[in-house]
Amino acid sequence: MEIARNTRMARTCVAAVVLALAAAGVAGCGGDGTPQEGGKRDVVRVGVIPTGGIAPLHLGIKKGFFEKRGIEVKTQLAEGGAAIVPGVVNGDLHVGYGATVSSAIARGKGLPVKIIAGGTLGGRTAEESINKVVVLGSSEIRSPQDLEGKTVAVNTLGSVAELLIKAVLEKSGVDISKVRFVEIPLPEMLPSLESGNADAVWATEPFLSQAEDQGHRALFSMDAEFAPYTNLASYFTSEQFIAENPDLVGRFIEAANESLSYAREHPDEARDVMGSYLETPEKAIQSMTLPLWDPDLQVDTIELQARYAAKYGLMDRQPATSELIYEHAG
Repeated sequence: MEIARNTRMARTCVAAVVLALAAAGVAGCGGDGTPQEGGKRDVVRVGVIPTGGIAPLHLGIKKGFFEKRGIEVKTQLAEGGAAIVPGVVNGDLHVGYGATVSSAIARGKGLPVKIIAGGTLGGRTAEESINKVVVLGSSEIRSPQDLEGKTVAVNTLGSVAELLIKAVLEKSGVDISKVRFVEIPLPEMLPSLESGNADAVWATEPFLSQAEDQGHRALFSMDAEFAPYTNLASYFTSEQFIAENPDLVGRFIEAANESLSYAREHPDEARDVMGSYLETPEKAIQSMTLPLWDPDLQVDTIELQARYAAKYGLMDRQPATSELIYEHAG
C-alpha cells in the first residue's frame, strides 16, 4: 500500500523537521507566496486530503473567491493531515488542510503550526454524522464492546479517526488497550473490510454512503458522539509563513471563510463540485451526508480533542489555544 507507506514516511519526517528546526533556530520556510506586483496572483500551494470536506475550497476556486483576492490556489493531494504537516513546516506547502487534531499534535510536539481557518464540522446527531465505524452487514459485532480483541482500520494512525474512536469506546466502557488499530488508505477501507483484513473500519463520506449502499452496517457514529459540531478538519500554516506574508494569509482566510459560508448555503453546488476531484460514483455523491461547513472554528471542540490527544500520549504537552489558533484581525 504505497500511500500508507508514504504516510508513515511523512510522520517520520515530522521528527526530522523538529530536530532540524531546533538546530537551525527557525520556525520553517516561507516559499513563493509573497505578494506580487503588477496585478499578478499570489500562488498558494495547499495540501489536501481526498474527502468531501474540501468541497468549499474547490467551490471557492470555481466561484472566484480566491481570485478576487489575488490568490491562485494549487492543491496537492495527500492521504492525511499528518502527512501534510511536514510539507507546511518546511515550506513545500504554504497551507495544509487536514485533521484538526493533527495540527494540535504537531504543535504539542513543538512544530510551529497554527490553525488559520475552519474546514469541516461534524454533525450534532448520528443522522448528521459523516464519520462512523462500519462493520460487515453479516458481522457478529453488534456493539462497541464487541470490538475488544478486534482490529479497526483508520487512514492515519495517531490522528482524528483513532482519537475519536478511542474516546467514544472509552465512554462506552470498552478497554481500548484490547482494540488493535491498523493504517489503511481511505479508498482501500471497504475492500479491506470485505477481505477480512480488518474487523471494522473508519468510514467518512463519500465512503460511508458507499459502505451503506453495499449493505455494510454502521456500528456507531464518531463525531456526534464525541461532541456536537466537532471541528474535524481545518486549514493551517506555519508561523514563519504568517510572519512573512500576513496580508496574504489574511486574504486566504477571508476567501476560505466565504467559501465555507457559500458551500453551506448552496449544498447542491457543493455536491456538484465534488465530482471534479473525487473518484466516486455520482450516485454516492448525491446520496452522501454532507459535512457541516461554517467559518466558526468551534474552539471548545478543538481544545477537547487536544486534551484527549495528550491523554493518549500523542503529544508531549497540550498547547495553549493561543499557540494553536491564529487570530486574524480582519
